[in-house]
Amino acid sequence: MPLILTYDNESLQDGLGSQALRILGIYSIAKVFFIRYQHTPIKEFIEEHAHGLTGKRSESRLLNQVNEFFHFPSNTLKSNNFEILTMRNISARTLLKLKLRYSFTRRIVVLRLLLPFNITDRLPRIYSIGVRHLRRQHRRLLVQKDIVVVHVRRGYGYLYSEKSSLRPRHLPYKYYSSVLECVAKKKYGGDTFQVIVHTDLSPTRTEWRPFQKKVGAAVERIQKTKSRSDGFNLPGVNLRERISFPMNSIVRIEYCSDFMKTFLDMCNCTILVQSKSSFSYLAGLVNSGLVIWPSSHGHAKKPGWLDSTELGLDPENFIPLIEGSPERL
Repeated sequence: MPLILTYDNESLQDGLGSQALRILGIYSIAKVFFIRYQHTPIKEFIEEHAHGLTGKRSESRLLNQVNEFFHFPSNTLKSNNFEILTMRNISARTLLKLKLRYSFTRRIVVLRLLLPFNITDRLPRIYSIGVRHLRRQHRRLLVQKDIVVVHVRRGYGYLYSEKSSLRPRHLPYKYYSSVLECVAKKKYGGDTFQVIVHTDLSPTRTEWRPFQKKVGAAVERIQKTKSRSDGFNLPGVNLRERISFPMNSIVRIEYCSDFMKTFLDMCNCTILVQSKSSFSYLAGLVNSGLVIWPSSHGHAKKPGWLDSTELGLDPENFIPLIEGSPERL
């Protein structure tokens, strides 16, 4: 009986972009390796300030929107009698061995896989299979526009996360200034061009009361404050004061815009400047234009993308910052 591949949506319920990227990778792997696929949607996610959740209804609406976009066709399970195998990560060799092993048994084995990156980071072209399905399925939403989109992923997770879990995830502001300068000179010359900056920051100091109890509890534990009664003070950042924009650019900065609007803007632009995040990596995979990939990104550069070093940017000058570094404020 066949091996069936599916996403493990219970072991790690983090960001929406991170989970959608895993699902895309797992579906693509199943198609490339001729393994049956059973779709498992995102079950839960971690709330962020940028989501703008006001209650259970808005949380469900956002989750449904993401699951609807990243829904992939499944092979029908003809029996309810099957064995479940759960793995955190897997190599291509191990996956092929499992496929061969279960091809000659009468058991139906569902492999619940959490992370596809041992395979996709070695063979990033694999994503093209899943992206092809998304572009067919959502062709009315995926229409390219002559615009540059910059994703400045910073966020406030460092304020309610354990210090031991913080990682160098934030590109310095001068990275975006330098990339835009290169784009202006090499792509547009003296011509005027439009730029949209999407960020999960707030432009002014604001107060946040998380809706999700697990996030509220983390706020109270780390900040020693009652997040629901007192609110949670978030510092403001004016990106026009942090990023230098070319003189021939017309810039619009969108702070904490709607999740799907942000994603579609990144998918549909002619040039996408990625941040060091799964969210803009995911959008880059769907984008059919030019994607500028930061060389410090944790996931592999897809063939056809432009490495930031190819713009003459020395990665030593743009070392990612630990979340919450003073430079961010």
